[in-house]
Amino acid sequence: MKMKKYAYLLFVLLKTIAFGATAQFNNPFEFDTKRYNSKDIMIVWSNPENTSHINQQILGFDWPAYASEPNQFSFFEQTPVVVDEQTGMNNPGRLIIASADINGDAFDDILIVFRQGSNLKYALANKTVEIEDGSIYRDISLENPSGYETIPIGSATGNERGLIQVISGDFDGDGTKEFALIIGNSTLNKIQIIILDSDGTLNLQQRASIADEDIVPFNFNGSEGFSALAADLNGNGKDEIVLMAVENNTTGSGDYATFIKVYEVSGEGSTEITPRARLTLEDTAIELVSQQTYTNNIVYTQNAIAAVGPIDESATRLVAGLAIYSNINDSFNEQDREDNFFFFHLEVSSDLNTITVHDELQFFNLFVEIGGNPGLPLLASGGDLNGNGIKEAVFYSSEELFIIDVNDDFELELKHVEGLGTGNEVQESNSSFAVGDITKDGRDNIIVFSKTLSGTVNTFTLNAYVANQQLTDVSLFNSFSFNDSSGQFYRSFALDIGNYDGDDFFLGEGTLYQCDYYKPVMIIGAPPVHWDKIDGVVYDVNNCFSGGPCNFGATFSQTTTDEFITSVELTSDWAVSGEATLGFSGFGFTIGASVGARYGEQFSNLQESTITLEQNLTSEAVIDDRVHFFRIPVDVWEYPVKNNQGEIIDYVLGVFPTQPSSMVLNISTTKALGNYRPHHEPGNILSYPVINSITELPDFPEDPQSNAIIFEGLANITYSVSGSNSISLSYSETFGETSTSSWNSGVTSGFSISGWGLGLNLDGEYNEGAINISGTSVSSTTKFEFYIGNIMGPDGEYNYAAQPLIYWSRDGAGIVTYRVTPLTSGLGTFWEDQYSTLPDPALNLPWKNDVFHSNLSPDDPKVDRTKSMFFSNSAPLPDDTVTVFLTVLNYSLVGTGQPVEVEFFNGNPDEGGILLADINNETIFSTGEALSPRGRKVVEMDFVFTLDMYQTDDLRIYARLDPDNKISEIHTNNNQGWSPLGLSCGQEIITSVSEEQYSTFMKELEVLAYPNPVTDELKLVFHLARRESVNVRIFDMTGRMVQDVVQSNMPPGEIRVFTNISNLPAGLYLAEVIIGNHRKTAKIIKK
Repeated sequence: MKMKKYAYLLFVLLKTIAFGATAQFNNPFEFDTKRYNSKDIMIVWSNPENTSHINQQILGFDWPAYASEPNQFSFFEQTPVVVDEQTGMNNPGRLIIASADINGDAFDDILIVFRQGSNLKYALANKTVEIEDGSIYRDISLENPSGYETIPIGSATGNERGLIQVISGDFDGDGTKEFALIIGNSTLNKIQIIILDSDGTLNLQQRASIADEDIVPFNFNGSEGFSALAADLNGNGKDEIVLMAVENNTTGSGDYATFIKVYEVSGEGSTEITPRARLTLEDTAIELVSQQTYTNNIVYTQNAIAAVGPIDESATRLVAGLAIYSNINDSFNEQDREDNFFFFHLEVSSDLNTITVHDELQFFNLFVEIGGNPGLPLLASGGDLNGNGIKEAVFYSSEELFIIDVNDDFELELKHVEGLGTGNEVQESNSSFAVGDITKDGRDNIIVFSKTLSGTVNTFTLNAYVANQQLTDVSLFNSFSFNDSSGQFYRSFALDIGNYDGDDFFLGEGTLYQCDYYKPVMIIGAPPVHWDKIDGVVYDVNNCFSGGPCNFGATFSQTTTDEFITSVELTSDWAVSGEATLGFSGFGFTIGASVGARYGEQFSNLQESTITLEQNLTSEAVIDDRVHFFRIPVDVWEYPVKNNQGEIIDYVLGVFPTQPSSMVLNISTTKALGNYRPHHEPGNILSYPVINSITELPDFPEDPQSNAIIFEGLANITYSVSGSNSISLSYSETFGETSTSSWNSGVTSGFSISGWGLGLNLDGEYNEGAINISGTSVSSTTKFEFYIGNIMGPDGEYNYAAQPLIYWSRDGAGIVTYRVTPLTSGLGTFWEDQYSTLPDPALNLPWKNDVFHSNLSPDDPKVDRTKSMFFSNSAPLPDDTVTVFLTVLNYSLVGTGQPVEVEFFNGNPDEGGILLADINNETIFSTGEALSPRGRKVVEMDFVFTLDMYQTDDLRIYARLDPDNKISEIHTNNNQGWSPLGLSCGQEIITSVSEEQYSTFMKELEVLAYPNPVTDELKLVFHLARRESVNVRIFDMTGRMVQDVVQSNMPPGEIRVFTNISNLPAGLYLAEVIIGNHRKTAKIIKK
């Protein structure tokens, strides 16, 4: 009978294109080692009333302004201006600041350095930070230092503009930073380097010192042409000092040359400085310029160094720059100009004894005089300007920025030159430029601090710039300025950036869940038919359940062959937890804004193409509805978000589709149905909702004008089934590239994917609609046919109206359904005789009639499975509160006359199931009101999910209507039904306390890699607490697997896995060790 019933179903053609068997999206979070760090800005400048005093202020990024109006960047004043009257800084005098975390508290400390006559003075800024849970901003207090330390450095020529440099680095490898002063000491006539170490405290002490290179004061006003940088040059976890300076030339024909020198700091507490590699730049750039036709003499040169290369590489490479002024100006013809900017790509050997020049770049650009003085100084910094994980070099000279990149062949490329117009007194600071991320988007910004004097008013301006993805342009996105009335021409000023308020964060180790998501494409409702058994009498109204022809069908087909009726675009997506219970609500929107700025909506900044799934439909539904869908496995990654103190402040979720496939099934099939709730029960026209308009259906889109294609009825005519006449109706329409609503997954604390698929146990709580990985569009000419055959009896007593409705639902699926009305004449029709005497409280039981017409065993659990029940969390954990929602229906033309009571059970109440009580210990629940004819009400009940429930396989929650038989009704075989709870995927099942301990053990387990860096043989070491399946693979930093090491079941104890990676190119790799359901990683540096 079953075969006969479906014998004439039309052939189903499903065609899926545009994706291969291995199509999937990479997870960029797994290769994201960068911190989300919104740096703050410290500015200092000489006081307008008394230039020997110093003004100090900290500026921050205005997150509330950004949240209320995204992409509107602005600064706010985190502290008021603090005036330090004790400095006694002479005017003019050099002023500089530098930032570093020197005591390991995750807050950057600020060192203020200035020149006072023949002395150098320094002190830490007196900064405190008050942290309050839930606060967006940290309360920063800035006070004057208690005093300044003094270092005699000799008098300075040129109005005390003698150059001072301050750098910071972890020179002794103790995990905290130290400062290094680089000073032109005129008493020694040497460039002096002094290490300031605090041993993890805020008490700076002078440690190692060296002065082994001569000062060569040939520059304008006697300023010394040297610069310095701190960088880990050989990947040993300790920073070295790189010095670039001018020397008296002893090898070439000219008087001067430029050299690069490396210093290694050693000894506990930075007690020794050892000179290492030294290289004189042999192109004698200075001499080349001095020999130009229109050059009288060299009057000025400056140099700077920047760290470049992949952020994840342990060893840093360098770009050194040299700019020369030699009386060249705009009056010369372009063809007469000679190159005067020179850049060198340098790499230092691992033993620090050799410096290699990989490439050189040179060009002409004005290095101009400003106000009678040269454009002093040349500054440089490395930064990841486009968020690709690679640092570029940025040089700042006078009023211009130069962006220089290093390509894969180690060649230098001048990407962009930007004229800034930063003011007429930039030469008054050699600390007026910084590169760093001030917006938490993973892209470093360029910050420039300048001053302009107009009459008696000094205008200080702080500008922030952002580069485009191609590094070919920069744009101003934020500016802050203020005036003071001093007429002083020379005013010292400086800036630096740092994490002063400790609000940065990073992603912890992620947890992977793997699930199936069912993306509905088309749900084709079969024409309403009716079968019932009342008082032992079977009524097969349409002759469909007893082997009859059942000429009742609906066909929805595509009438063109070169187009597809639907196309589904898959993307990956991310979401940030609603953080309802974490107590760090101030971080919420900043984390979301930061992840969005770094990756873009649905990872759009990564320029990953979407996967397009297309389906060509020809399908007929008879008795049971047909559902066309894609089965889409998804990888779901959840990451804890941690602040600088290591506290979990939030969670980030990433969802990545993998290998989709097409499917079509009857909607009563459990797998296809998932958690979908159909509006009706197959074979029961009284189960269809009573509606006046299609818009009353619960899944009808909220904005039908933009995302729904609607067909309501056939010319608004209702067709009745009457007599032996068959009716064939058709409807066709051409849909032209109409986009329906995108599918939004219903992401709650249990992560239930829009009712299609299973749930997850996640740590975060995510807002409904937070994840969106698919959207549907319609482009085709389609045809819908609705045909009705013979029904019982010729006299019309069985007649009913069936009006087809077609629409695209809010989750992107096309729906064919019906508005159904039994026709009653008041003359004793079948409907009046059987359904107008008693009510019929019922649950939607799609499979109960299969016992009578599809040979389903009465003992099959599907018989009592209901689609009336669903849960707020489909995969709860012990002690979670779960809300059960039960839709109670009335399959009758008369009301119930009283509310319908409900009981819930853990397990079958007929087999000893346990009565469930809610959180208030109530056990009887009610619809609250009587059910109207063919009406429905939802009953809600909150209960606590227990450990026993969690440990139960195949947990079923039962509902029983009218348990005390207070209502006389037509049927009693539809009053009880069950729905599964705990249908989750990818979760780790905890069955006992020991399992919880094991889970904790796995979370704390580390994978160690030896040696690291590695040349050939790699050893991975980890421990197993019990026998587990282990899978070890090696990935490069693009997410591509480069080596499948081992897959095996391994015993408890220490595990050592060996593999040879000598054939892999040098760079950074990720070793992945999957132990059961847990994933651990270790970063590997391949030399």
